[in-house]
Amino acid sequence: MNLALLAVITIIASGLIISVPLASSETVGAHVSKVLTDHTEPGYASAAILICAGNDPLSYPEIIVSSEQETKIVVYEGDVPANTCLGETVTIKTNNLSSITASLATSSGPIMLDEPTRDVTGMNVLKGMSSDGKIMLEVSSSAPISGSTSQIKVDFVDVLGNSIQHVNYDITVTQNDEIVLEESNAHTHIGVKYHETDVLKSNSPLDVKITLLGLGLPGEQVTWEGPRGEIVQFIAVPEFGTIVLLVLVATISMVVIVGARSKVSVYP
Repeated sequence: MNLALLAVITIIASGLIISVPLASSETVGAHVSKVLTDHTEPGYASAAILICAGNDPLSYPEIIVSSEQETKIVVYEGDVPANTCLGETVTIKTNNLSSITASLATSSGPIMLDEPTRDVTGMNVLKGMSSDGKIMLEVSSSAPISGSTSQIKVDFVDVLGNSIQHVNYDITVTQNDEIVLEESNAHTHIGVKYHETDVLKSNSPLDVKITLLGLGLPGEQVTWEGPRGEIVQFIAVPEFGTIVLLVLVATISMVVIVGARSKVSVYP
């Protein structure tokens, strides 16, 4: 390993990020460069990740970081210039440091779901929409498992399916009326952002509430456009699930209306 690369690894572990020229084509992608446990809770480790671009730059790359106990997707909030390596640190649950791996999401196949590994590519997807119909929300979540965290992915797209940039929002996730994730003034540059809940106490479904704050750059609220203060909420019902709940409500309303018009009584 050359001295320049070693310097990057050392600085990443200290929480700083610098870039260095790419050593060779073999290093293109995402790689675990160092694992530390000095400043983490028992059962967790901090992995230093090198994200290396080849002849083409990487724009907001997604990195899959896995251990024997969980899998995370991390979005690097920025660009990685061509033929350059940048660093990021990720805290992950593990009891086996050698099991930690990293790869670019664009160059990896789907992650298989099993008990100890969280699947972040095969999530449950729920869809909502702003009142003006211009912002479509897709909220994806891994299955809630007691004793583990759950990954929450939020996508913002327009009616044509194109990602909406610079979305500002609040997000609250609850389980059995207890808050397991709360983040105010979240911002996504590219229309997608990942969140992670606290360790869950049960396998019960998650309720997700997103408050749209506007479209624009952070710190420039006076120039923000679009819906402001509008709440889009996904409420889960254990017996039916979130999407079925919405369909169920619409179906019951339709039966009551038809019954009233035709003078037919509706009984439970």
